[in-house]
Order: sequence, then structure tokens, then C-alpha cells
Amino acid sequence: MSTFYEQGRYVCKVTQQGMTKASTGNPQLVLKVMVLERYAGPNSFESVPAQYERSIYRTITDGSMKFFRKDLDALGFKGNSLRQLDPKNSDFINLAGVEVDCLCNHEADYKDSSVQREKWSIAWPESEVVSSPVEGAELAASDYRALDALFGKGTKTAPRQAAPKPQPQPQAAEIGISDDDVPF
Repeated sequence: MSTFYEQGRYVCKVTQQGMTKASTGNPQLVLKVMVLERYAGPNSFESVPAQYERSIYRTITDGSMKFFRKDLDALGFKGNSLRQLDPKNSDFINLAGVEVDCLCNHEADYKDSSVQREKWSIAWPESEVVSSPVEGAELAASDYRALDALFGKGTKTAPRQAAPKPQPQPQAAEIGISDDDVPF
């Protein structure tokens, strides 16, 4: 599928939901959403050219659980079991009708990398974006000294040379042009 919607943040309404297995065998939540309008600014919206339904897939693994929980919070899910997301469950919590902010991004299609496709996801408030800490060994003072020495080498510049003095331009009379030579 090629792209129809521009990349950005949209207001969408959930129309369907289901729990399925992804091609990897991992469980996933599938949401169908109707695109309602696009954010034009922090609190302003613009209409979309057409309101089409799009799918959001959230694979659930140990590594993705913190992101999945943010999705559920954004959807207003108050259940105590993920079974409640399955329409076949007697304690089913139906998310249909919930309006939620979604993000549309464009990425290369997995079958044909020359084709761009839309990838939809639940948008979280900026204050709730999950960030992981920077990992790795800390630098020692000696590492910083070596870096500063290297940094200093890269910033040395040649002495500035004075700009050449502008040369006076010859006057028309000096090069033999008269008013009779002007074509108008």
C-alpha cells in the first residue's frame, strides 16, 4: 500500500480490536481506527481529505510491554487482564468508539523497498514518551583529557589573512564608451 495520509499526528476513533498472533508467533493487539482529523498545531486541527480506516499492530513481548502499557493508558483501558481485550472473552472491554491520538509515519515496504507505506501507532503525550537510559562504560578523566586534546587539534585554524582591497572600477570614459554606444 502506498501512502495517502501525510506523516504526522491525527485524531482517530477505534472501530475494531482483536488479539492475534504476529508472523513471529508473538501475541499482538490489532486495532482498526478511523482517521478523523489531523493536528495542525498543539490545539488546532484540520480536516483530512477522506476518512479511511487504518490498522495498528502492537506486538506484545517482554521488551515491548512498557510501550504496550502506554498504548493501553492512551486508550483508557482499565482492565486487569489482557484477556479483556479479546472480543471472545466474557469480560471483554470494547475500545470501539474511543478517540485516540495516533501517529502516521512512512517507511519502506518490506516487500518492495522502493515503495513507501504508512505505519500507524498510538501517540502518547510528550510528557509520557518512554526513554531508555544511555548505556555503556563511563569515561575517565584521562579519556576526557585525550578527547580535549583531539578536539583542540581539530579547531586550530590558519591565521586570518586580510581581505584584498577592492580595486577601483574603470569609468566609461576611460575605456572608450560614450553615450552613443548605449543601445537605448
